[in-house]
Amino acid sequence: MTAIIWVDPATPPMKILLTGRSVMFDLENLDSVTRNSMVEEIELDISQGNLYRPERLSPYGAAHFHELLLEAARSSSPDQLAAQMARDGRFFNSTELRSNGVQAKVPSNAANILAEGEFNRYYLRGLAARAIAEGIPFLEIYRARESLNPRVSSEHRIGEHIPPGEVLTELRKTPVKGQKSSLIEPGSGLSFRVPE
Repeated sequence: MTAIIWVDPATPPMKILLTGRSVMFDLENLDSVTRNSMVEEIELDISQGNLYRPERLSPYGAAHFHELLLEAARSSSPDQLAAQMARDGRFFNSTELRSNGVQAKVPSNAANILAEGEFNRYYLRGLAARAIAEGIPFLEIYRARESLNPRVSSEHRIGEHIPPGEVLTELRKTPVKGQKSSLIEPGSGLSFRVPE
């Protein structure tokens, strides 16, 4: 299904609502300032060789994913990033070795999982860096993507306030397969925003 993207540039800060696969991301503080911070965070990881390269990425995908991620951070969305990878068809291996030692087919939604996860991670890093620069003392966890069956642990985190320095430090760690951030679980649909 093709994603429908709605951008309302007249409403500062810009909101991007991402729909399509019966999910929607509402990244409340995604504006040009946060996008610039996202780009700086991606470029920092590139310069330090500190990039996340999941094993399911093909050699081609590992070499080109972060170029597309930079483009998305500058001007588009995780849905457009996922669509580009899916259209290209060369970004993922056909199979992967699972943690239980079984060789399995890479899931058909691998592009969506990677695009949404990495876009949100760099959005969080960019927002945290921006909050530090602007003297904002806390970021607030909120549900940025609706879930039919939200995790109880995720629901308990909504409304929690976290210092942006803690967010930035945690998310600058090189992610590895199976690593869960103590801030937000992958795939939870949670993100951060500047509290009102």
